[in-house]
Amino acid sequence: MNVTGVSNVNCHKVSNTNFKAAYVTLSEKNLGEHINNNVVDKYNDYLYTIVKSQADPKFENYKDNTDFWVLGAGAGSRFVPVADAYEHKTGIPANKISLPVKMTDGHNIHMLDWAMAMATPFADGKIESKIAKEKSGSFGDIYKHNREVLDRGGELKDTIVCCGDNVFGAKKGELDNFMVDIINDPTKQLGLVGVKKSPEVVAKRFGVLKTAPIEGRDDVVSLTGFSEKPPYEEALNYRLPDGNCIANTGMFIIKKEAMETLMNEIEKNPDLIKKDDVEKYDFANAVKWVQGRFGAEASDVKLVDTWEDVGEPKALYRFYNQIQDGEFLGEFGKYGKVIQNSMNKQYDAEKGLLNLSNTHNSIKDYSSEELANAEVVDGVKIL
Repeated sequence: MNVTGVSNVNCHKVSNTNFKAAYVTLSEKNLGEHINNNVVDKYNDYLYTIVKSQADPKFENYKDNTDFWVLGAGAGSRFVPVADAYEHKTGIPANKISLPVKMTDGHNIHMLDWAMAMATPFADGKIESKIAKEKSGSFGDIYKHNREVLDRGGELKDTIVCCGDNVFGAKKGELDNFMVDIINDPTKQLGLVGVKKSPEVVAKRFGVLKTAPIEGRDDVVSLTGFSEKPPYEEALNYRLPDGNCIANTGMFIIKKEAMETLMNEIEKNPDLIKKDDVEKYDFANAVKWVQGRFGAEASDVKLVDTWEDVGEPKALYRFYNQIQDGEFLGEFGKYGKVIQNSMNKQYDAEKGLLNLSNTHNSIKDYSSEELANAEVVDGVKIL
């Protein structure tokens, strides 16, 4: 079946207006229902309205033709010690994107809220969960959704993707505006977000981008190549003049035309973007294929100064500490102050204390005995 042919059929065409435009992918095997009920639904009930009210109204012009996907289905094996410590203390299961931290206004904040805040300006009414029963890869839910749209005679949209455990220190709306710039440029088909990291940091952990400068721009470069989690020796080949590499942050946009072409090719070759026999649809492979098909001229990378992949304890602690300095709060606008003030009561980097209790409102509420018996994960006592 030719995808482009399906999307251009006018008879029996189904409108896409019934879709919410912003989605979170979850896994039935990895707390999907729990995260939907305790994180996504709670975000929709409270933070959605706050973030939406502070968003630039211009994003409303794009939501009908844009799908924003937050990828939250990963198991997060590096995060297991913190999640286990929380469950031991509260009896409530958790993972990297659902771990709750109390706010001073009585609500909780979760890792997933950061990515959902970036999706909110494009959303229509709420953010919708897609809970997968089987593992199919990071791009799997997007592929299945697009396949359903096409089978119903609908049209594909420009597709923005953000990993649920990624946080950015960009200014409010900066990255969403970059995505809109790509949408508005007919010469572009792919946009990524990258950050400078040393070869030692990126090797075997992050995708590494090969880039070329764009005249007159210091924050946007062209994408000329992509290597997913290369060994150290290979990462060295991607170094910039300053010795750093550009790590892929897991946020990107694939334009409608490129998505239609990709879907067509997957129809011809179901293994086109597979990671392995279990994960047939991988977003890194999808990005690599689109870049290879459309070239550097159609593929831009936005560079950011501050980014964390908080899927491991040390990165989480660093992230919480930076929040206390006012970083990573841009997408929340005025509510960022609530998060910042709350974190001062929940995390103490100097003493190595993190409060995740259901019964204690602040680190100061713990007795000496409770502090002494706290579980320690990467040098921090989980209270």
